[in-house]
Amino acid sequence: MKIKRLLSVFLTIITLANFGQDIENIETERPDQGNCTSIIPAGKFQIENGIYCDSFSQINNFFLRIGTGFKTEVRILIDASISKHQTGFLPLGISVKRSICAQHKWIPATSLAGYYYIGSLASLNYYKSINNYSIVGIFQNQLDKHWSISYNLGNSEFKKNVMYTASCCFAPSKKITLFRSEEHTSELQSR
Repeated sequence: MKIKRLLSVFLTIITLANFGQDIENIETERPDQGNCTSIIPAGKFQIENGIYCDSFSQINNFFLRIGTGFKTEVRILIDASISKHQTGFLPLGISVKRSICAQHKWIPATSLAGYYYIGSLASLNYYKSINNYSIVGIFQNQLDKHWSISYNLGNSEFKKNVMYTASCCFAPSKKITLFRSEEHTSELQSR
């Protein structure tokens, strides 16, 4: 139990030691909750961390976003899980996100993200011989200066499912954003 707590504290603290960059607005991906349409500018990076807890487990989501230029960013995902039955690192994730278009009137800002999870790059408890990938369409409508809605629609090949997320965001200032997200997953029916 002590190792589980130390791992959780360590992964949370490493994100506190980072310095901010001169980026006009910071939009977070909310790891394992939803994606935003914004792209990190070329030569910049952003580190995000989140903790997901339920009655069975706790997952620490570490997310590094690196701006590569021309409306594209590369992302690295490292998730550590602590549960009643096992502890360790889930498969390493590598992702590329590309901005497709900016919002125009009622047409949403749109981006596309691809994820690739390497099953062999996980701790022994979560090792998988199969790699997993998913593709997510990301959409966002800015309603006014403070309110926006975003929605994601994606598919995971390994689990053969469809995932959709909807979020309502309120930003009272450039430094504070509050959001409420709902995520759902549905299995695809095979014929």
